Amino acid sequence: MPSKMWSHPTINGGVRVNRRAFLQSCMGSIAITGFGALHCTSNPVGGENGSVNFFLLKDANLTFEDVLDEEPTSLELQEEPWISNDDLLMYDSSTHMVYLNRTTSDLLPDIMTEQVSTSGIPFAACVSGVACYVGGMIPMYSSWGAIDRPVIMIPSIRPSDVLYLSNGLYVHQSVVDLRNDSRVLEALNTQGILHRGIRCEMLSVNVERDGGASMVTYEYQIFNDDMDDLYVLDPDRMGTEIFHYYTNGPSFNNGQRSYQSLNQTIEKSGSLNAWEIDWFTRIPSGGHIQRTTAIDGYDEIPPGAYHMLYIFPSPSRIDKIDREQTDGRIWLGEILVRQEIEIST
Repeated sequence: MPSKMWSHPTINGGVRVNRRAFLQSCMGSIAITGFGALHCTSNPVGGENGSVNFFLLKDANLTFEDVLDEEPTSLELQEEPWISNDDLLMYDSSTHMVYLNRTTSDLLPDIMTEQVSTSGIPFAACVSGVACYVGGMIPMYSSWGAIDRPVIMIPSIRPSDVLYLSNGLYVHQSVVDLRNDSRVLEALNTQGILHRGIRCEMLSVNVERDGGASMVTYEYQIFNDDMDDLYVLDPDRMGTEIFHYYTNGPSFNNGQRSYQSLNQTIEKSGSLNAWEIDWFTRIPSGGHIQRTTAIDGYDEIPPGAYHMLYIFPSPSRIDKIDREQTDGRIWLGEILVRQEIEIST
């Protein structure tokens, strides 16, 4: 018999990782604590009033691990910014994607030819020359990529003009997300380069059980909070199988175990970066769409209370020339939806 739940979502930004491995760890018993309030303190370095710049540390021998517990303003930064305000074209606060006026080839170290510590390379985000928070460039093979701080994974799987400030653990609800530093976002907004991106809200979830397995049908809405018209992936246009190549559907955890789709029948020709414009629907600025889709491959999900995670996706790499359509822009990133739900019999 199908069971149904309704509840209100809590939404956060997300990153591209190995989803099944991540969700298994995220749904487990992980204790995370906060690291401070969202405000900047005084210790000015170079930077015009209201400008947003990213600086590397003056001491190149210090790793990200070395400075995790240091106050941002206590660190000595290089005189010239690593990424200057003039480099910033757009900042999407829904995903913390940084769109640049330049390519990232000379910004990110090449881990194939350069020795990069698994403890990461630290950088500081500054407003008006004041350090607000510290993040790190982390090699993908390092476990430090799972820390709940702003990180840039290297090598990047994003377009050559995009830097992704991820937060490796998607930030537990009780943890302050340093990427949302109010002064950084306000400074970007004042300059007119802050974009709000999209929101995802889960409206309902149905669980149908049959012979020890479950199928999940879920209904969601996507809201365009951006100033631009945005193109997003649409399961009605691309088909549910290809859509679920990019997302594993909702996952559920009741404190004892997690339930995730292990559907192995989904196939798609080409690479993860392959895409077609016909897969997307354009949402006008301020508009929204509502979709219902289904995915199987779950073990039987018993009735009870669950913490649900859902990732609304996009292809990881679409170059600028293709992102900018004549009547809008293709949205990039991932949105994480968290919800406490009750699944009935």
